[in-house]
Amino acid sequence: MNSHGEVSTGKSGGFDFGLKAFLTDNEGRGYSSPQFFGQSIRQTRRLNRELSRKIDGSHRRKRAQYALSKHSVDVANRRRDQHFKLAQRLCEEYDTLYFEDLNIEGMKRLWGRKVSDLGFAQFMNVLEWVAKKRGKTLVKIDRWERTTGTCSACAHLQQLELRERTFQCGNPHCGLVLDRRLLA
Repeated sequence: MNSHGEVSTGKSGGFDFGLKAFLTDNEGRGYSSPQFFGQSIRQTRRLNRELSRKIDGSHRRKRAQYALSKHSVDVANRRRDQHFKLAQRLCEEYDTLYFEDLNIEGMKRLWGRKVSDLGFAQFMNVLEWVAKKRGKTLVKIDRWERTTGTCSACAHLQQLELRERTFQCGNPHCGLVLDRRLLA
């Protein structure tokens, strides 16, 4: 038991964020997250369209603004609830959690709305809070540290392009072949 009354599991896990699977752990398990904004984009567009057709200053425009803001809050609350549930689940299973410190703004420029919809930064804030509350350790690995090109079996370092999804160790004595997300 730790100082917070939690039962210690003794396990540590490394996690990688992704666009297909929200999180992938070092054992290859994927944790998905519904794209809440993507699921409700038709309703958001409809509410925006209705708002734009209302006369400025009218009571109906205020009602349309309220409906749109209520819808936006609902989407944000569902995403936040999903983040808390996943953070609780990870903290129940692991004592130490390793995450790469990502450049979220750069990812948003590359992949746009999908990155915003997944809410990586919000998830990390929630996870930090839950881990601190439960006495778990959250370790952020520097984004410039080369983790993807390093073989987890023999520590051989090699170049790996972003488009390459499979890692094949260049060391002739090792020959390890893995999905690139499982290297750490």
